[in-house]
Amino acid sequence: MKLWITEIYKKRKVRRLCYKRILVIRDALSGVLKGLKKPHDEYVFGQTGSEYARLMVPNINIGILKYAMENEGAIFYQLDVAMTVVRIVHTLEGIDDDTPVEKIEHVAKSIVHSIDHDVDWNQISGKYLLI
Repeated sequence: MKLWITEIYKKRKVRRLCYKRILVIRDALSGVLKGLKKPHDEYVFGQTGSEYARLMVPNINIGILKYAMENEGAIFYQLDVAMTVVRIVHTLEGIDDDTPVEKIEHVAKSIVHSIDHDVDWNQISGKYLLI
């Protein structure tokens, strides 16, 4: 009985962790897209939109999501959020400091669209993204 309760607790914990990180990533990428509407105008802290994007996107922390995928794999792949997390991690892994701004913009749009699409089609719960 105790093992069953522990597994349910772990599942909830990993799911909540993934949802929180998805929300943070979506908010960060939405801010980047807002800055890239006028890439040469001052956006945040004296930086232009393109400078902000080049600093922000490569430094988005996906370590928590990688941990959930690798160390909690048996539980992680049972979750409704698993495929969304896999798409986000694999997309953001290809971004580094030398990535052109056009590719950063494309990646940001695709991730935000992917999250919104998954919520719209009830593949992930939008209720948890409002935490």
